Amino acid sequence: MNLKDLLSHLPDAQHDGPLQRPVAGLSTRAWRVMPNHVFFAIPHPESNPAGLVHRALARHPAAIVSEHHVFTTDQTTLITVPSLPEAMARAADVFYEQPSRKLRIIAVAGNSDSPAPLLVAVQRLLEGAGIPCGRISRLGHQLGERILPASRTPLDIVELQELLHLMVRAGCRACVLDLGLVAPLDRWPSGLHFDVLLTATTETANTPVDPSLTRELPRNGSAHVRTAFHAHVGSQPQAAGPWHWQIALESNGCSVASIQARRVATTAQGTRLVIQYGANSAPLRTAWLGHDAIGQGLTAMALGQMLGFPIPLLQRALAAAPAVPGHLELVRAGQPCLVAVDHARQPRSLARALETLRPLAPGRLLLLFGCPAGTSQSHRQAMGRIAAQLADLTVLTGDDPCHESPDRICQQILHGYRQFCLDAPFIQTDRQAAIEMILRLARPGDAVLLAGKGGCPLQRVGDTIAPFDDGLIATEILENLGYTLPARRTPRRTPVYGTAIA
Repeated sequence: MNLKDLLSHLPDAQHDGPLQRPVAGLSTRAWRVMPNHVFFAIPHPESNPAGLVHRALARHPAAIVSEHHVFTTDQTTLITVPSLPEAMARAADVFYEQPSRKLRIIAVAGNSDSPAPLLVAVQRLLEGAGIPCGRISRLGHQLGERILPASRTPLDIVELQELLHLMVRAGCRACVLDLGLVAPLDRWPSGLHFDVLLTATTETANTPVDPSLTRELPRNGSAHVRTAFHAHVGSQPQAAGPWHWQIALESNGCSVASIQARRVATTAQGTRLVIQYGANSAPLRTAWLGHDAIGQGLTAMALGQMLGFPIPLLQRALAAAPAVPGHLELVRAGQPCLVAVDHARQPRSLARALETLRPLAPGRLLLLFGCPAGTSQSHRQAMGRIAAQLADLTVLTGDDPCHESPDRICQQILHGYRQFCLDAPFIQTDRQAAIEMILRLARPGDAVLLAGKGGCPLQRVGDTIAPFDDGLIATEILENLGYTLPARRTPRRTPVYGTAIA
């Protein structure tokens, strides 16, 4: 591709400079510019646009795209456009050969703390039907057999199109996409083509519905959506104790599919339930644990039913799916206590995880958690109150503190903790040392929850981003304590630390 071909896809664009230079890549940040790349001069309140353009020019880009006239050299073409985001979207779509048209893309949004179980469930159902499927989510970007960590969010449109392009090259025929990593619903750019948009709201007494999920989708100058579904996920506890689920799938205000789940029973080995669809019912057993995970798994089954997959196939696919990484994922190392890893960073999700684990072990409930940088003091105090109310023993530690003081974060959590419990929790800001501490404190029959990191394979401390997996570290510590593994816990895919974005 050269600049002339690229310019033909940018309406209302004006240029100043040669147009035959080759385009080797698209860049949105000055430090990613390589020779012959196109640089988009995105204004930022904390950056000097002139300085960014100067840095880009030093690396000899093929062109600079801007909404305003900026200084360039004779060797660099200046392209001015009325809307930079729209130009980026169109250019990326053409440059990466329109990958969203070559994939069956299912975009997912919801009001859950994390849509990861729903994304993984849809992915497993598609793979169970013989459709190779990639995933773009906070758990990592899965491209065939590779996983790239989601180290930078949100994704801009250039990064998203590149990931979709790499999926096509890896042999994927479908993709599940977490819309929370891209943009709000009312600001989708052009160049994306979704086969299915699935929005889901979990309707319980304590979970407000996000109104932005139910409003009419934008059509003008936005992504093309072939079919939109909305799932109402209703749940309530029954008098005898187990939860009852009802999932209703709607399209254009009309009900198109529904699934009910009854007799939900959770043990340390997984969850057993009976699903009812139409006049039929069938038992289902899954390795998944947790209130939200089960509801989202059933939502994926309702979507699969609407897409034409038979219920027995969906049932087998969900039954065979391993636990969602970092969502009440059990660490099995032959230890006499139950150890689970969960993503919980919100008071509600932390309470849900603790309430799920409480009946699974006869002993105490031990909790390790921290709060990441940027969370408010009130949020940290609320997390402390949940820990004091629901856990028998707590260890406070670091969780992506970045440039904040981990000690200060722990003290703010401690302030909320002491509103309900006068006994001080343990504090160890080094997360690996804290995991070893809590595992040494655990007794046979106890349940241990390592909360916060979940399936994230990275930790951010200061300017350093280093590999860090709670489950793998817990496994290694348990091995060092003398426990033997009946079957070693290994990632479902081999993580590739780094990024595919040049």
